[in-house]
Amino acid sequence: MGLAVRDPDAVPVGWLQALLGRYDLEVPAIGAGQAGVEEGLSH
Repeated sequence: MGLAVRDPDAVPVGWLQALLGRYDLEVPAIGAGQAGVEEGLSH
């Protein structure tokens, strides 16, 4: 499972850590590609 994050400051880190721990999950990757497309930073 990877996360697409537009604004890292808006991520509720404590809640996310608790949820991942509850289901024994890990986040192997965090990407911001979606923001790049929406902001016109890539083609």
